[in-house]
Amino acid sequence: MPGALRRSAFPLEREALYARKGWLDRSRAAVIGRAAVVREGDDVTVVAVSMMVERALTAAEQLASRGVEAEVIDLRTLAPWDRGTVLRSVQRTGRLVTVEEAPRECGWGAEVVSTVAEQMRPSVARVTAPSSPIPFSPALEVEWIPRPEKVVAAVEALLTGS
Repeated sequence: MPGALRRSAFPLEREALYARKGWLDRSRAAVIGRAAVVREGDDVTVVAVSMMVERALTAAEQLASRGVEAEVIDLRTLAPWDRGTVLRSVQRTGRLVTVEEAPRECGWGAEVVSTVAEQMRPSVARVTAPSSPIPFSPALEVEWIPRPEKVVAAVEALLTGS
């Protein structure tokens, strides 16, 4: 349909990051297939990509104020993704939460969760966008994208077993 081009329903490139300005720290450049542990913790592993890493870090700070130390991993690349870093972290924490901006069905988080579950059977949760098209309204889009509060709720549910 001419004139009907729109964002992907599965955003890997975040328009919200386009306006960011700053210096590129080449010492922190991504290596294909290697994740970065951006926050260390022993209670739960939180895995995210792109803008959701910031949301995961905000959630980790909120959790820390409640005595929960979350390890946050920035996958950085999805194909290949760093299974070793994620598996080592989950081996330590015994819990995994993935945070992604895509709907639950067919997202990268499902692959991470299934790989980890096949290897070690930890407590897992996924925080995703709803299974619906991205809303056009900016106010609705803000509600559609996972927020730190949803990550905190998922971690607390794992910790309490509810």
